[in-house]
This record gives sequence, structure tokens and C-alpha cells, in this order.
Amino acid sequence: MWTSELSSQVSKSMSRKKSVDKSSFQGWFNAMASMKLTKLSEQMKGEFEELQNVILIPHNHIEFSKNLTNGRVRYSDIPCLDISRVKLRFPVDGNDFIHANWVKLPHSPFIYIITQAPLEGTVSHFWSMVWHEEVRAVVCLAVITEQNELKDRPYWPVKPGENLESGEFSVQHVEKIMHNQLQITLLRLVNKSTDESRELSHYMFLNWPDHAPPTCTHVILEAMEIMEKNLLRENDKLPVIVVHCSAGVGRAGTFVCLNNLIHTADKNKPISIQAVVRSVRKQRALSVQSFPQYAFLYWALLVHMMKKDSSLKHVMEKSRKTVRAIKEWSTDSECAEFPQIKRKTVFSKFNRVKGMFSKMSLSKQKKH
Repeated sequence: MWTSELSSQVSKSMSRKKSVDKSSFQGWFNAMASMKLTKLSEQMKGEFEELQNVILIPHNHIEFSKNLTNGRVRYSDIPCLDISRVKLRFPVDGNDFIHANWVKLPHSPFIYIITQAPLEGTVSHFWSMVWHEEVRAVVCLAVITEQNELKDRPYWPVKPGENLESGEFSVQHVEKIMHNQLQITLLRLVNKSTDESRELSHYMFLNWPDHAPPTCTHVILEAMEIMEKNLLRENDKLPVIVVHCSAGVGRAGTFVCLNNLIHTADKNKPISIQAVVRSVRKQRALSVQSFPQYAFLYWALLVHMMKKDSSLKHVMEKSRKTVRAIKEWSTDSECAEFPQIKRKTVFSKFNRVKGMFSKMSLSKQKKH
């Protein structure tokens, strides 16, 4: 629940500068910086090729195979692993399949559900999953139209004041906030059977092309920070977030891996990008689809650490060729500087909307 107390906590935590233990990250970076660029390139490509060479065994995704022709699967070559699949609760037709997987990683601030973009016939399944798994936020990495092709139909009300009726749920649009290339929508999800309601945030990225890394690294890092400051633990439970792109493997997998790597580095734990991607792939098959997306994990982690600690930035500036090469292998982004996050506007809007939610919740409690 968003409350004024939480707003206060967010403001305080955003203004508080965190110290970083740099030893593990510096060791990881120094090992890369000591290599010739050709050797580093070969090593990174070799890591990704090893991941690609893992063969998916058909008996690991039996439920996916059963549902290939009933309108629940967007791409027939993107399997949904049985071992980690999300099961729909109380399905009307008795079929509990949704193309979604649980992903749990050490050091992460969230428990993730990675899924494909909802299809026209699975929107009600999507919102049922969001409700029953107590999802606090949805991260949408695919815009509606990509390369002049309709990739995704709006499964949420896109205009303020609109409602979307989907099965047993009503989705209400409370407010929309634009921040750089990030569109944040505050939604209220109502269970029509019980009249119970919950609030959640929907983050749609407008700058992340299909099969590629995002065009601006800073928007991704800012969004992660905004999410984490607004989704604090409740009753000592990690928040559950849904992450999807179109297929739910390339961009979505990259987002989840990066989120985990950032917290691994911040906690001064050993860094292995290949190990994190491998761990995610064991739970959501084929996550991180291309080498540029894989290289982007290296680049974005460097950007995060340079922004977080000025002394680390100084260390990395001594190895500019290495930093520049990793950037060139991963993204065409033109953002070469490392500006501070412009928090004032977006956070003041968030706090105002949180206050609205708090008042609505109090009003509802008084009625009951």
C-alpha cells in the first residue's frame, strides 16, 4: 500500500548517500582492463556462445507443448519451463497455463515473474496472475508498435480515467507520468467478486528496440532506482514484479539480469555476468537473446558504478579504451556522460499520487 509514511521513507532514502565497498567490483573491472581488447572481446563472445550451446530438452516444457495451438503462446520457439512456470489459480476452464516463469536470484530486491506480452485471449489470465501473486509493479519493455508491426495490444487502460474490464477484474487508470523515455502509469486493480482493490505501477520503456539493448542506459538505471524506492518490503517479503517484452526473453531477461548484477555489485559480492544469465535461463529459457544485450550488461553495470561512486569513475577513466570498447559492443547510445538523476519532478508526482491512494484507502476503510 502506498502511504504518506512510505513517501517520507522514499524521500529520505533518496537523499541519503550510500557508501560502496569497491573491492569485488574493482577486481572484476581490473581483470578486464588488463586484457587486450581482442582477448576481452573473444572472452565475452565465448561466454555468450557457451550459454547459447545449452540444448533445451522437450520433457522440460511439457505444459508449453500442450498449449501451443490454443492461443496462449505468442511464439512457438520460446518454451516455458515446467519447473518454474507460474500456475494460474482458479482458472475458469481448468487450464492453469500462462507463459510466465518465476525467477528468484540472490541479492535481488524483487522476486520476478518474466512473461510474454499478453495476447488478446490471455489478458484476463495476465490480470488474474497479477492479482493472485500479489504483484506490485509491471515492467513493460515493448511498445505497442515496433518496426511498423503491431507487437502488443494495450492490456491496461492507457488514458487517465479509463477503465478496462478483464474477466473478474477491473483495471482503472489513475494517473500517468512521463519521465524521459519512461511512461509510468498508476493503476488500481479491482476484484469485482469481492470489491477488494489494490494499487500498482506500470512502467513502460519507450527506448528499448526488439533484439537489441536500450538506446539510453540512464533511463533504465533511473527506472530501477525509482522502482526500488517505491517498492519496499512489506512484512519482510520481497515485492513481486512482472517483467515482459514481446516474447519475454530478450529485453525482459536482460532487465532482470542487470537488476540483479547491480545489487550483487552494491553488496560487494563476486561478479559473474555469465553465471547470472545462466541462473536466469534455468528459470526462464533463452533469457538475454543476443550478444549486444549480453554486452550491455557489462556496460550498464559500469555506468551504474561510475554514477554511484566518483572514485570508481576515476579508476575507470584510466582504462578508457576498455570502457569505450564495451560500450561500442553493446549499444549505440549517445549518452556518454553520467548525469545525476533528475528526481524532483517525477518523485513529487509520485508522492502526490501516493497521497491520493492513501486517501482512497482510508475512505474505503471508513465505509466498511
